[in-house]
Amino acid sequence: MSTNGATVKVQMDKPISKKDVPGAEGNYTVRPYLLHTTGLPRDKLYQLAEVNFPNLDPQVEMVGIGLNSEGLAICPGRPGTCRSEEGPDDPVDLILPASMGQVHHLALISEDDEDRAFFTLTPFPIRAVDKGCTLELQRVLPKAELVYVSASNLPPDRDVKLDSNLAGEKHGGTGKSDSLGNYGVALMPAVKGKDRGTLHVTVSAPGCCPSASIDWGAGSDHFE
Repeated sequence: MSTNGATVKVQMDKPISKKDVPGAEGNYTVRPYLLHTTGLPRDKLYQLAEVNFPNLDPQVEMVGIGLNSEGLAICPGRPGTCRSEEGPDDPVDLILPASMGQVHHLALISEDDEDRAFFTLTPFPIRAVDKGCTLELQRVLPKAELVYVSASNLPPDRDVKLDSNLAGEKHGGTGKSDSLGNYGVALMPAVKGKDRGTLHVTVSAPGCCPSASIDWGAGSDHFE
């Protein structure tokens, strides 16, 4: 869990082509992000960790991160800290290539392990809006073997209908939005005899009916 009051907000810098990233191969787009923190001590150093599914083992991606007076993550450039070609105290540009709907689960953790802030980042969200209601499909596993359906801004405490179509196989279900108008459910796309396809999802609530689709199976996890 995050330290009480600690948060990280991401701000996208200008997108760049991967061919412009040193050491990169391919030609897909990556998006650099700045990390704005609140509630974390600014006199400590931090490491950036990511939790990957399904093993859930945190992987340290970067160490020696500092925070400036405004709480922005930087590379101080001192011994024992991260460095940037742009010089001391340069803001960290977090670059996370991703497939459509892929969610990165991240954390800034102080090196003394006393302070931390967890956050998520979805560089290429699959999101649809209908009459103010929002539907998002999240790729939990790389090939969308598990998809999380997240709906928000629905009428609160109302019946919700879920319809899915997978290669002509139609399934439905019912649920209820919570007091904040949120609704969520996990789906596991699979069709006998097929190794890929597209999952179509519609969430129906009083006054709105957003729909979205996500590719699953072989080849669906290519980076955008």
